Amino acid sequence: FTKNEIIMAKYFVTGATGTVGREVVESLLSKGQEVIAASRNPDKSKTLFQERVSSVSFDFTDESSFSQLYESEGVFLIGPPLDLGLYELLTPFLDYVKKNGPKRLVYLSANGMEHMEDLPFHAQIESAITSSELDWRIVRPGFFMQNFGNYERENIEERKVLFVPAGTR
Repeated sequence: FTKNEIIMAKYFVTGATGTVGREVVESLLSKGQEVIAASRNPDKSKTLFQERVSSVSFDFTDESSFSQLYESEGVFLIGPPLDLGLYELLTPFLDYVKKNGPKRLVYLSANGMEHMEDLPFHAQIESAITSSELDWRIVRPGFFMQNFGNYERENIEERKVLFVPAGTR
């Protein structure tokens, strides 16, 4: 969202208690925005953010939780990491947003995923978003520092190998 678009607004942030979602929530709060912190564990959200957000129970597999988008003006969409069924998981929510939700959406994708035929989910989700009438933005980060500890530790410690999205050399 541009600076002018986020003045006095309320945003629905999925994955609000995760590493990226938490930073998005804090960034919006630092700009004086209202946040609906959506997570499968609203108690964790309440602990993290206290009374600064509206903490709601949200699950992509529970369509009844989608209606909590009400009164929000934008959505930050992030799915569970490394879920090969991500497209199938997020599609019902995306369809709901297209029909009922706010028209602004930011999706956290991944750099280079459009070239990975074995992992088509980000490209499929991006296509579903870009072919819609939503006012969308797609963020494609290359890598996150926490990946070293969360996903690469075994490769580094046991195999002495480090995989990063940095080309072939």
